[in-house]
Amino acid sequence: MGEEQAGVDAVRIAFERIRAGQGDAFLVGGSYNAERADALLIYAMGGFLRHAPFAPVDQRADDPGLYLGSGGAFLVLEARETAEARGASILAVLKGVDSRRSRRVPGSVGAALGEAFKALPAASGRVAVMSGATGIAGITNEEIAALPAVPVRFTASRLGHMTEAQFPAGIALAVESLRSGALPAPAAGSSETEAEGEPEAIYVTSVGHMRGEGLALVVRAH
Repeated sequence: MGEEQAGVDAVRIAFERIRAGQGDAFLVGGSYNAERADALLIYAMGGFLRHAPFAPVDQRADDPGLYLGSGGAFLVLEARETAEARGASILAVLKGVDSRRSRRVPGSVGAALGEAFKALPAASGRVAVMSGATGIAGITNEEIAALPAVPVRFTASRLGHMTEAQFPAGIALAVESLRSGALPAPAAGSSETEAEGEPEAIYVTSVGHMRGEGLALVVRAH
C-alpha cells in the first residue's frame, strides 16, 4: 500500500532484480478497495474527487478530478530463459520501467515523463500508449501533452482510478492488447482514436494524484 508509486516500484524492482540476476520469477501487483468510506473521505478532503456525472478522463475540464475504482492486477515477471525452460507461453516482453518523483510545480510532470521516455528503449513499429492518467486538473493535461502522437487508451475511463493497482493493471491491459492484436475500442465521448493494425509496442504511464511518475515499455513477444 502506498499510492500509485507503490505499483510502479513493485514492477520496477522485480524487473531490475531479474535483469541483475538476483531472481528468476516474481509475482508483482496490487489491489484497491474504493468502497471504503475513509478512503473516499481522504480523497474528498484533498480535493481530488470529481463530483459531476461520469466523463472520460480526458473530458473532465468542467469538474477536474478522479473517480476511484476497485480492482487488482498481478503480473508474473520471469527471465526469458527460465520461462522457455519450463515451456511457458511468453505473452509479452517488458523492455524497461522508469520511476521518477518530480517536485510537482507547473511543467514538472511533463518534464519528468519526457525524461522517462528518453531513459527507456525506443519503441518501433505500431506504438500505442496505455495511460493511467487520473483526470485531475493540471497533471492530466501535462501528461497528455507529453505523450507521443500515437493511439492512447486511458485506463481510468474504464476501470476508475485504482491507485497502487493502476500501473500493474495498465501493463496487464497492454499485454492483452499485444497478445490479442488489438487495443480496446475508444471510450465513448473521449478523444481516443481508432488504431490501425496490430500494436507492436505499448508504453504504460502512471502519474500519481500527488506524487510520482512512472513509465514502462511492453512489446510483442517474438
